[in-house]
Amino acid sequence: MTSVDLIWLSASPAPTWPLGRVHTCADVTPHSLAELVDAKLPQTQSAFWLFWDGNLGSPIPETIEQICKQPGDAWHAGLTLGLAGHPLLLGYARPGWMFIADPPAEIEASSWKTCFSALLVKRSVLRQIGGPDPAFDTLDGSSLEWGMRALLAGVMLRHAPTLLATMEGRSRNNNDTRGQNIAGFTAFSVADSLRLVRRHFGLHWGTWALVRSVMTSAIPFRQALTAWCHVRHELVPKPPAPFHGALSVSDHPLNARSVIPNNPDVRVSVLIPTLERYPYLEVVLDQLRRQTVKPHEVIVVDQTAVTRRRPGLAQQFSDLPLKWFWQDIPGQCSSRNHGIKMSTGNYILFLDDDVEIYPNLIELHLQTLDLFSADVSSGIAHETGAGMVPMSFQRVHCSNVFPAGNSLATRSSLIKSGLFDMAYECGSQEDGDLGMRLYLSGALMVLSPFISVLHHHAPMGGLRQHKARVTTYASSRADLLHRSLPEITGMYLQLRYFPEWIVRESNLQHMLGTFQIHGPWWKRLLKIVIGLIFLPHTRRITKKRLSIAKSMLRNYPQIAKL
Repeated sequence: MTSVDLIWLSASPAPTWPLGRVHTCADVTPHSLAELVDAKLPQTQSAFWLFWDGNLGSPIPETIEQICKQPGDAWHAGLTLGLAGHPLLLGYARPGWMFIADPPAEIEASSWKTCFSALLVKRSVLRQIGGPDPAFDTLDGSSLEWGMRALLAGVMLRHAPTLLATMEGRSRNNNDTRGQNIAGFTAFSVADSLRLVRRHFGLHWGTWALVRSVMTSAIPFRQALTAWCHVRHELVPKPPAPFHGALSVSDHPLNARSVIPNNPDVRVSVLIPTLERYPYLEVVLDQLRRQTVKPHEVIVVDQTAVTRRRPGLAQQFSDLPLKWFWQDIPGQCSSRNHGIKMSTGNYILFLDDDVEIYPNLIELHLQTLDLFSADVSSGIAHETGAGMVPMSFQRVHCSNVFPAGNSLATRSSLIKSGLFDMAYECGSQEDGDLGMRLYLSGALMVLSPFISVLHHHAPMGGLRQHKARVTTYASSRADLLHRSLPEITGMYLQLRYFPEWIVRESNLQHMLGTFQIHGPWWKRLLKIVIGLIFLPHTRRITKKRLSIAKSMLRNYPQIAKL
């Protein structure tokens, strides 16, 4: 029997609970609940804690035991209880962030929108992350902050609608069980929204989000001013250490211990689209020869112009299970879709043609899937000429990216999500769109810094052949005349998954970015002057691209099925 302590959030008598001890919190406030967690957590040895609001009836032990066996570290019913779309200020601070979009409430999926009214969590998570923050005004506000804290620390959070299917005498599809109809749910204060953004993204982003919400009439000025005065001087707790451990980018991935043998039931199809990059392609194909877990097949989709093709190249790698396909019209979406359809493996490893890989790359991906019972494993890329990998990519966590140059996905997850959208055929963000659909379809996506490749950013071929990504964020921060403006396909992606006001805020932040550069004060001042001179052109280009992106919605998406 699984040991689960019940934290009963109600003044009414707690039900009989056979899985563990019962702790009652009659005064359901963030402060009272935080005190209970601090007092009772050291006294218990149970593997899980179940926080439960008495208004939801009594949880069924058998169902709770089943959920404990599912992939993840914590399971909740926050989306079903009305937390989808909250908090508003996050949309102003991080517009276009994958985790702002909410999966359907009726499916199990990754979501940080936790709710202490229905939360099942490993005790080890509480010991590492702590309980609710007592400084919050509302339980929902502290629930969301706890979810964000856990997410950023690497806790695998899953929305599990079956939690509410345990309610006695009720159906989770019944409107009476929706959060907005139960006292205490979806009760937020402006100060709580500001606290969450400030604590995890900084006071400057919290202030920016508050100002923009006032400017767009989303929040009344008086409420915003009161919230800012209350929150701006509050102490910000130190973030917890990574839950699943961290990795210094200087550590060598070959130090990872091998646990995955060559299993005939594990068939990994390696997919590499290539365009005008034969010298780079030869390197990665040679490195695939030495993988500790041998690929089931290596699929190359060659889009190089007919006059520059090297038909004999495949013969140099006859020892590999190589399948070589030619494609006369180049396009990263059509080539990848074709390669996936031609594959026979139950796992698809996506690689770029200008990367270098370690001998245990496939093995590390499979280890990650096995460890977390995940559907998608993504790694990081060390970019030649770039600086340190961002801190957010130096720990294992629930992924909000799907880099098509270093990701392994189960075939079953791609069947649910669909393949690449042809809207991105000659543009960027095609992997971001597929990642979004994998996430929204319920796939558990894990990013591990242990799984790394070296990305060369070849000066020819690839997206450069389509004139995409000519100016990058990095180049715009280094060159006075470079402006990193939102791309058409990037706007199309945001229009597909976010309300239009989110797209507006994202475009605004891109325009403000044209005034920024790294360097001495005189260089930063000069960048501002140049940005002001180009501002009318910047606005005109952004408006034109947005119009084109909106028109694309009439013909797309065009998503192939597997």
